[in-house]
Amino acid sequence: MPRAFGFFNKFKDKCDKMELELNYDPTALTDFSKFSLYDPSILEMTVCRWSANVELRAADILNFLAGKGYRLANNETTNTTDEHVLMFKVVGRPEAIRIERECREAGGFMMGNVKLEVHPLIGTNGIRIQDTITMQRVRKDDRFRLSDTNALDLLLEVVRFTDPSKQEITRRSTIFICKVLESIFYKCEARIFGSFASDLRRQANSDVDISVLVKNEPENQNPQQDPYFRTIRSEQELWNSTTETIFLRPIHRNEFRAHSISFMINLIAKVLASVPMLKDHFTFRKIPEARTPIIMLKYAEDPHVDLNFDISFFNQQGVDKANLIELFMMRDASDCKFIRKCMLYFVQFGKSNRLLNGAYLDEKLTPKTGFNSYIFNHLVIHFVQNALDRKLVQQSADPAHRCAPYNFHDRFQSITHFFRDFFKHLATIDYGNMAIYNSFVLSKTTVAMCHSLKVTPMMILDPLDPTHNISSRVTPVALRHFNLLIRNGLLLMKQKDFQIQMLADTNKHAVEVIKKLRVEKINGNCLEIDLPHIIQTSADFCILLNQILRFDVSAEHEGTSEENLFNSTGVTFVIFGRAWIGRRTRRKQLMQNTENTSILAVELAVSRSFEFDYNEPVAVVRMTMAEVPQENGQKKSKIEVLQGNVNEIRDALHFLLDHFVLNNMTELSQLGIAHLTEMA
Repeated sequence: MPRAFGFFNKFKDKCDKMELELNYDPTALTDFSKFSLYDPSILEMTVCRWSANVELRAADILNFLAGKGYRLANNETTNTTDEHVLMFKVVGRPEAIRIERECREAGGFMMGNVKLEVHPLIGTNGIRIQDTITMQRVRKDDRFRLSDTNALDLLLEVVRFTDPSKQEITRRSTIFICKVLESIFYKCEARIFGSFASDLRRQANSDVDISVLVKNEPENQNPQQDPYFRTIRSEQELWNSTTETIFLRPIHRNEFRAHSISFMINLIAKVLASVPMLKDHFTFRKIPEARTPIIMLKYAEDPHVDLNFDISFFNQQGVDKANLIELFMMRDASDCKFIRKCMLYFVQFGKSNRLLNGAYLDEKLTPKTGFNSYIFNHLVIHFVQNALDRKLVQQSADPAHRCAPYNFHDRFQSITHFFRDFFKHLATIDYGNMAIYNSFVLSKTTVAMCHSLKVTPMMILDPLDPTHNISSRVTPVALRHFNLLIRNGLLLMKQKDFQIQMLADTNKHAVEVIKKLRVEKINGNCLEIDLPHIIQTSADFCILLNQILRFDVSAEHEGTSEENLFNSTGVTFVIFGRAWIGRRTRRKQLMQNTENTSILAVELAVSRSFEFDYNEPVAVVRMTMAEVPQENGQKKSKIEVLQGNVNEIRDALHFLLDHFVLNNMTELSQLGIAHLTEMA
């Protein structure tokens, strides 16, 4: 055996005897019964997909797979969905792995002219994004409503569940890499941080972030007393040193600081790549020019395992930033740490809607969006502070004082309530002109000048480091997609039958809702709409129609002097312009020119800013109001379009009720709708 290989084998033996604290409990989900969709263990669940234009019966698929020699369990509870997918159980985890391997090697199983793709629900890199969407759609019952905590727990725990074989690879690799790094540096600690180190945030595909911290030597250190302390070696001497020499004479802190970070990154990467146990199992990538220079190690022995290690040096600030997210979760005083669930689910929302990468090759986004889970977490941190009207996060030398305690239930009644208000807040932010910093929304130009930052499409500053724009890589296309998802998410959450699975594929479900609204609520030239509970009187509705949509009561209206929508003839309105279209640009201009003005006042000013041609009306409508049967206090309205396009009137009312009223619900409730006439 070569001497070097023997040296590293001895080194490996030491690592095998170590116990590294990873906070990683592989038995965390041993008892899955209280969450399980099905009776069997989650690790034995298997997924079969096929072409969407072919109808197959579950029994035929199971008989086909059994005929190929696979051991299938009792599958009475197996369901198919409109996605052309089947979930079923096999006998034991090894059988699930075997069926996936053989299906992959065969390029898919051909059942007649139909190709079947089969894989475990919990694959090598955890659950696939598409399977999380499917899992939420199967058995659409009350267990998957956001009000059901167990259903949300199921999704979040399944997303975190890791294949045992990858778990072991990760554990051994982490121990070995940390020990190699601690042997390269004098008095060094290789510390794991970030989502992988957090039991609250870890997911199956979390990268392993390692920070190398090298302790200071005493200023009066005597080189004769400490054989490891040496004078600073030159770059040439360090570069020509063998790996074994580096291990015998580790790099000390002053030596690291004496040379450029680019040289040290290249040197350490060279040393790591010369270690047989690393060279044989990992590929190496150096990024010395990044804001935080890192060395990336990617597990390469099995191309189907997505496992990455990001190694940084003297990165205490990065450790503090990552720890803030966990601290923010822990400071929530609610019994179930609801903010943690909201943050995890928001990240999953980003993945299932193609804003964030998944773990599998076909889940990698091209082109890249620039979004990451760190951005999503800080959007939640920003919103919670804004909603509570309290600055919770602050810079402090003491890590424990960087976030004040708070309680989710001080502001939100449920997770549904949280997401509705959260999405509403995100939808009101003008990302083109405004930047997010901690609890504040500030002018981009002001922030850029104060901190010497480049203006980017989206600007979110790290609350612990305002010179760091964490969203600098977000592309304009991705930002538009994000905005569309937020608005469509709001549309979904307004539906009475809203369920969690709707947000898993937001745009698709939003299209279905819009189509349903058009089909069910438009009958020829008539519409029927349910009004929000805040609209109780005829005067309430008339004020909104007149002040916001600029609907004018017809001069030929033959009703009473006081407009009464509750009588049989209703009220006739003449519409001379489309005040519900083109509001965003006008709103931006008004907000730039005014300060300390409420959103309600701005919206009212936007409506007044339209100039119409009063010679030719766009539409004429007759409207009535009535009580909704079996609904306590809720009213409905019937609209007959006498002249004009019925779809345009539907769009106008959609803006009024689902955007304006919803976004200003708090202020309208406090002041009353009649206050709009006083503001006019």
